[in-house]
Amino acid sequence: MKFSSLRSIRHDGFTGFLSVADLLTSKCCDIPKSPGIYLVLRLNSGKPSFYQTKHRKSKYPTTVLKEHWIADSLVLYIGKASTNLRKRIYAYMRFGQNKNSGHSGGRSIWYL
Repeated sequence: MKFSSLRSIRHDGFTGFLSVADLLTSKCCDIPKSPGIYLVLRLNSGKPSFYQTKHRKSKYPTTVLKEHWIADSLVLYIGKASTNLRKRIYAYMRFGQNKNSGHSGGRSIWYL
């Protein structure tokens, strides 16, 4: 698989692209309840802005994230839902809102 462009990601079979705003508005209701793989993408190729989060599970200082940033990276996170994709992504969104959630993978994304 090539993750070099949105076109190549679509070619590899990924569908149903939704923004974080769409996911928050719909509470992830547009996502199937089946198992699946999901990607978190950053379509803006400009230099990222990081902020210091006050998330209760913060693990990385902003300086570490800046040092490890990969320029022009499209894929920020690859996740897997073994049973229910909708529940997994909903938990991911709740984590980003600093709410109780069983999902802490990809926590650094919420610094962007």
